[in-house]
Amino acid sequence: MTAIDVSPADLAAAREPIATATTLPPSFYTDQAVYDEIVDRVFRHSWLPVAHVSQLAHPGDYVALEMAGEPIVATVDRDGEMHVLSNVCRHRWASIVEGRGSAPALQCPYHLWTYSLDGRLSGAPRMDRVDFDKSGCRLPEYRHEVWNGFVFMTFDPGIEPLAPQIAGLDAMVTSWRLDELVVSATLSETADWSWNAMVDNWAENYHVTSVHPDSLEQMTPASLTEPIDNRGEPWCYARIGNTPEYQATIDRPISTLDTDQTTYSAAGVVFPLLCFFTFPDLAAWLHVRPTRRVDELDIELFLLVEPELAESEHIEEIREAQLKLGRSVWEQDAEMCRRSYAGLRSASARPARLSHLELSVWQTQNWLLDALGLD
Repeated sequence: MTAIDVSPADLAAAREPIATATTLPPSFYTDQAVYDEIVDRVFRHSWLPVAHVSQLAHPGDYVALEMAGEPIVATVDRDGEMHVLSNVCRHRWASIVEGRGSAPALQCPYHLWTYSLDGRLSGAPRMDRVDFDKSGCRLPEYRHEVWNGFVFMTFDPGIEPLAPQIAGLDAMVTSWRLDELVVSATLSETADWSWNAMVDNWAENYHVTSVHPDSLEQMTPASLTEPIDNRGEPWCYARIGNTPEYQATIDRPISTLDTDQTTYSAAGVVFPLLCFFTFPDLAAWLHVRPTRRVDELDIELFLLVEPELAESEHIEEIREAQLKLGRSVWEQDAEMCRRSYAGLRSASARPARLSHLELSVWQTQNWLLDALGLD
């Protein structure tokens, strides 16, 4: 029994080539039962981003978060090995740690059960009067993989490795050495729209002319956007030429880029949830974390720069300029996402036609239909 009730006509229209295609029906964005099915059938069988390697650089570092309502924690143990673990205590289910930090072990605040950073239970106070062997207790561990500096995990032990699936994208982003960049600034928000409304907005540059006329349109305009054919791989990517005016402001491009790579920026998504943007001198990562609700997201924007720049005497000035731009773009995008999502809930909402500049939206929806087995 499935909650996804899509007409053959709507399904066929979404599968059409981009020149004649429409979007998915609004229920894919707004219906809680449809979303629950996407979580169970897609998210739990996909590679999901949890951290950047710069956040897990040293033994003891951890990053705790919820992904589609599931508490997890990424750690680095004393030997420098990375783990992605359940963040639910094996005693009485409290979440063990929150946020990001560094600690010699993971200790649950409820009854002080303590776990080593590889998930083994190392301490369980006052359990000596019951039949309990702590050596048989540990936090469940999930598969993880690092791709270009982003740490991914999956709940499915049997799915294919990530890297071979996105080899075509890897070739286009390697020169940005995303695995060596470090976080320079962050912004966070709780959003009241769906994961796919957020991903669609990130992936397409069509809206830049009208929504960001004084910022991104002056830097990476819609007219210079070139969406890339992903050849059926689980990603989307669009090259966006830099305006001459913006190009003139780039004093220190990332050192490993060739001359051509310094002349464009790019927006990309590794399906379903890794959203990134590369400029010639920095990168941005939008960490999209769906909750248990279709209309709620935890979102964090990370700005990433070369380590040499992060250590320069001008980093505070650079960080403030980055945050000013980031806040402005985010506030404008958030307003449009709210307005669009309100429209999606309208009784009059129907599948919509797509521009050629929305090839990334079309690629995202077709990947989702493939993942759901909807032909």
